[in-house]
Amino acid sequence: MASKTLNFRQVTIDDFDINSLRQAALEGRLFISQAEGAQHAQSQRTEGIRLILNYVSRIDSCASAQYASCIRQLWDCILHSEELGELFFYQRYRSTRGEVNWYRVNVVICLLRDMGVYREEFTGVELHCRCERSAKRNAHYTGMSRYLLERSEIVTLKNLVKTTDI
Repeated sequence: MASKTLNFRQVTIDDFDINSLRQAALEGRLFISQAEGAQHAQSQRTEGIRLILNYVSRIDSCASAQYASCIRQLWDCILHSEELGELFFYQRYRSTRGEVNWYRVNVVICLLRDMGVYREEFTGVELHCRCERSAKRNAHYTGMSRYLLERSEIVTLKNLVKTTDI
């Protein structure tokens, strides 16, 4: 079987012609590749969500009876929410862009505790220590005041909690 060599050429703005693109698409010659940066960002976000879900799963046993059976589903909804999902990842600086914002995760844990998702017998510090698997709180707890949610974000979180309520 003879191998066919592929002849690709980069297209510039000057080469852009909608009719030739349409023809290439009809002939099956038009391929669009996702930028490597976008692929990296998506895989980094997927990995970040996995890490967060693993982190908060350590306190699943602390969920109130009402939410015990759906706590994973609730966190999944929060992390994939259009309104809240981006809050759990740094956006600002290039060196940390896309990394998990553990301060924000701890803020949401405390808010969920205040909303009755986690049992009141556990304090925010106790929930944090269980997530961290530590006897003492660390900077992810003590520094979380810089990452509090806005009023509209809290309302969105409350609505997600209400819709997940069983």
